[in-house]
Formats: sequence, C-alpha cells, structure tokens
Amino acid sequence: MLAGLRSSLLATTYQAGQVVSFGTYENQLQVALEPFSVAMGIATHPRRVAVGSRGLIWMMESAGRELAQSLSPAGKYDAALLTRSAHVSGNIHSHEMAFVGDELWVVNTLF
Repeated sequence: MLAGLRSSLLATTYQAGQVVSFGTYENQLQVALEPFSVAMGIATHPRRVAVGSRGLIWMMESAGRELAQSLSPAGKYDAALLTRSAHVSGNIHSHEMAFVGDELWVVNTLF
C-alpha cells in the first residue's frame, strides 16, 4: 500500500526511544530505526520534520534529492533528512506537535 501511495510512514516509540520509518524498496517493506531519548510527538512539513524527545525538540530538514540518491544502494532513498537544530524545551511531554504554516506548535501533555 505504501508503494502504491508513493509514501512512507514515520512513527515514534515512546518506551523504546526510537523514530521508526516504514517505506518500500523494490516492492519490499523497509523499516529503519533511529534512536531518540524518549521519542514523543512528530510533526511533518514539506521540507522539515520535528521530533519531540526528552527535554528537546529536534528539527530536521531535507538535504535534497541529490544527497538521498547518492546513498547506497543507488535509488533506494528519495529523501534525506539532516538534523539542523535542537530546541531545549525543559521537562515537558511533547506528544502533540504540528506545523501551522511554517510555525511549529507543541502541546505540553505533562500538565
């Protein structure tokens, strides 16, 4: 289904502290894990992804198709995200996040 939609899916695992990406390559499901301490919310924007974690909001930006397509094996990736900044949030639970236009909104669910 992901291949038909030409899409991928990102999810967080709070207890395991991972961001999980699901995609397809050559009609096979591909799963990748990236560690984030207490990964919580995630928000997407056409060229950015924000991930809430313990005390930080990580901001990743698209590095462009050229970099993604240069990764091995050639043609497997159509996007590459690079961490550009981390905003210190302190002791909040950032489970709910969304981009409103170009602005990131974070809901502190600890209260």
